[in-house]
Amino acid sequence: MRHTFYELFQLGYNATDLLKWYVPIDDVEQYAAYLANNSDNMSDLNDNFICNCSHPSIFGHYCEYQLYQGETISEAIERQFRHRQTNMFGSQMHERRSCYTMLDTCDSGLLCLDWRQICDGEQNCIYGIDEDNCDKLEFNECEENEYRCANGMCIPGEYFLDGK
Repeated sequence: MRHTFYELFQLGYNATDLLKWYVPIDDVEQYAAYLANNSDNMSDLNDNFICNCSHPSIFGHYCEYQLYQGETISEAIERQFRHRQTNMFGSQMHERRSCYTMLDTCDSGLLCLDWRQICDGEQNCIYGIDEDNCDKLEFNECEENEYRCANGMCIPGEYFLDGK
């Protein structure tokens, strides 16, 4: 269920209430700042919204992620760590995801850089190298068994629509 900041304000919700809905912390912080700076209810943030993802297996800014039925986030994390201990390669379990390793100078911290994060308009590497030379992708030709993504990259046809 989706609520604007103004609706939440009118209903008397505070930042602590939103944490109980499993709202991402950056959204909660933005709402807390809205409350602190909005004594006259006239704000550019009135139309920003929060999704109520109060079911423990649903999360994300738009409640777009769902864990296995009956599984909580902490159970999913524990399962992933157990899987890593039994899998000597430490590969990611779901949807055969792999790390994008072609950018040698990309520092994305401890996170694995996914190929979909290259030329997507958002900097994922510390110095933004994942957004460099994106114009050159428009000129490459995909093979017959490949699919051209919106960002110009060619991917194997088997990965088309794998993110659902």
